[in-house]
Amino acid sequence: MRKEIKIGIAFVIGLFLLFFGLKFLKGVNIFKPSNSYVVSFDDVSGLNISSPVLMNGFKVGLVSQMAVDSRNSKKIVVTIAMDKGIDIPKGSKLKLDVSMLGSASLLLEMNPYSKDIASMSDTLVGYTTLGMMDKVQKEMMPQVMVLLPKLDSILSGIQVLVNHPALQSSLTNIDATTKNLQQATQSLNQMMLALNKQVPAITNNLAVTSGNVSQMTTRFNKLQFE
Repeated sequence: MRKEIKIGIAFVIGLFLLFFGLKFLKGVNIFKPSNSYVVSFDDVSGLNISSPVLMNGFKVGLVSQMAVDSRNSKKIVVTIAMDKGIDIPKGSKLKLDVSMLGSASLLLEMNPYSKDIASMSDTLVGYTTLGMMDKVQKEMMPQVMVLLPKLDSILSGIQVLVNHPALQSSLTNIDATTKNLQQATQSLNQMMLALNKQVPAITNNLAVTSGNVSQMTTRFNKLQFE
């Protein structure tokens, strides 16, 4: 076999493997038959190529393409590849659901009142619900805006109280009283140390005095009987 033919075959095989690898990384199974549908959205924040399409929590397809609608620049056209066995009734909707971590998926909501099956040329309706953070922001922000003036008023009152001369004077007096207590405690400790040093001498003096008194008492008793 000629060298050029080998190079050509290797190039074709490489292109095939590259194509298959890219599809595999995107979650697309090229050997699994699928139907493509177009869904129109106003906003696709968080949605990506290969984001899953779920029905009752089970993956039944994925996002294959996204583009701006050529007929309406405010709309985003999303192409989804659905499993071959999934028949979508006309009037069904796809809800873009965004998790708290920011990942998005499309939730297929079948129309239970229609027996007509949508064709691949039909454009399905897509809509977006508020994410968890958007809900918190929408519900909490008005309350926060109401509380901000009150919080500012409270902080201003605290600032006035802290800067009030009477409070400063009270803090100064408390500091002075604390220092006086410390000095008094130190003086008392010094007096106790000095007293502890004098206790043995006082005890000896008391002992000597007691002995003298005892001798005087004995002599006095003798004088009474003479």
